[in-house]
Amino acid sequence: MFDMLKREDEIYVVKTAFDSAAFCEDICREISKESFTRFRGKGGTIKVKVVTDESIHPHRAFAKKEILL
Repeated sequence: MFDMLKREDEIYVVKTAFDSAAFCEDICREISKESFTRFRGKGGTIKVKVVTDESIHPHRAFAKKEILL
C-alpha cells in the first residue's frame, strides 16, 4: 500500500486513520463522554451528531446523542 502513496505525509495520514479506526457510534459516545466531563454542572444541553461514509457498505452511518448538563 505505501508504495502507491506519493508523499510521506500521505503515509502518516493513512497509517493514523487505520491505527485509530472506530465505528461512528463509538465516536459519538467518546465525544459525549468528554463533553459531559468538561462541561458538567454548567447547565444546558450537549447535542452530538456523527455521520460517516462507510468504506465497506454503500451507505452512511449515523449516530446522535443528547445530554442534559
